[in-house]
Amino acid sequence: YHYFPDKESVFAALVEESVQQGIQLVAEARQRSGSAWDQLQWLCAQVLDGVQREPSFPLILVQAHASESVPGPIAQALSRYTSQFFQQLVALIEAAQEAGQVVCTPAAELAWIWLATIQGLALMRILPHMNHVPPPEPRTLLRLFAP
Repeated sequence: YHYFPDKESVFAALVEESVQQGIQLVAEARQRSGSAWDQLQWLCAQVLDGVQREPSFPLILVQAHASESVPGPIAQALSRYTSQFFQQLVALIEAAQEAGQVVCTPAAELAWIWLATIQGLALMRILPHMNHVPPPEPRTLLRLFAP
């Protein structure tokens, strides 16, 4: 906190870090060998593991989106999150659909469901009476996508 001029700057840095991690993770998934389904499984495993280790990252993005007034740097980071992370996730789902590995539901809708589930799991992780419950396996979450 001593390295930032105010709380808003701390929050902006946390949002930026969350956005960068998400973008990097989906880019890494897209570069992996294997089918789009394999890439989606890897991404899901990495994100679920991240939620267990550091549940605050998805929740920081939720808080940033829910804020009534968003300062410029945070708004820019959220815009990049949408254009780079979300759209890459949609493209990955579409690639898996083209290969017949994912149900023919609009890919953006599936991405929304996936993200909402991840955010909900992050929230469950920080609740004192729920943090002992084991997280779902990636295959459990991805059953929502099964054709």
